[in-house]
Amino acid sequence: MTAAPARAWLPALILTALGWGSSFLFIELALDAFSPSQVGFGRLAVGALVLWALVAWGRRRPTLTARDVLSVALVGVFMSGIPLILIPMAQQNLTSILASLLNATTPLWAAFWVAVLIPAERTTHAQLGGLLVGAAGIAVLVGAWNVSDFPLGGVALMLAATACYGIGSTLSRRLLARIEES
Repeated sequence: MTAAPARAWLPALILTALGWGSSFLFIELALDAFSPSQVGFGRLAVGALVLWALVAWGRRRPTLTARDVLSVALVGVFMSGIPLILIPMAQQNLTSILASLLNATTPLWAAFWVAVLIPAERTTHAQLGGLLVGAAGIAVLVGAWNVSDFPLGGVALMLAATACYGIGSTLSRRLLARIEES
């Protein structure tokens, strides 16, 4: 299999990076006019509209059982519902830069929740080493040793949001794999 040329995938990567990378800045700006719950609901509403448009555009309606709907709903609560409220709450006390750096803990949480919820998947020494290096890197970037300057409430809310992302991604592997197969 040959790799696709950069001109094929690079524009989508740049557009995605701009969208995701600027979301914390837009949250910070939105908090000047809206409450955290309004910001979170607004993000959910925009996401729902985009998904509905994609389904309509694709002209292919998914066929889901009641169990599938409950599985998608549970994953959605952890991947969107809770974090999209917690992040604006956290950003009332955090800068957008610190919030985005703390968001980098998501893979660490995902690895933790995989270990807890999918015990058959054992973490290798190399993976554990990578996680520790990643955690140390995040700690250096946010200046974790200077706790006196940290808005601990905001940090706790942001870490709770990223822990939800970790739970949601792990649940999606367990609960949604069978939906993809059908």
